[in-house]
Amino acid sequence: MSKKKTSDCVEMKRQAQRKIREQLRETTREEELAYFRARGEALQKRIDAA
Repeated sequence: MSKKKTSDCVEMKRQAQRKIREQLRETTREEELAYFRARGEALQKRIDAA
């Protein structure tokens, strides 16, 4: 008996990657790096606050 799949982690990751790529499509390399640094810092703050 097979279970119905309720979520697809791989597809969710691909959707997130497509969204980020679209947001960064027109940016310079420096702007892209700044984006990821800022996102990393924000994530670290969330982790530290938990």
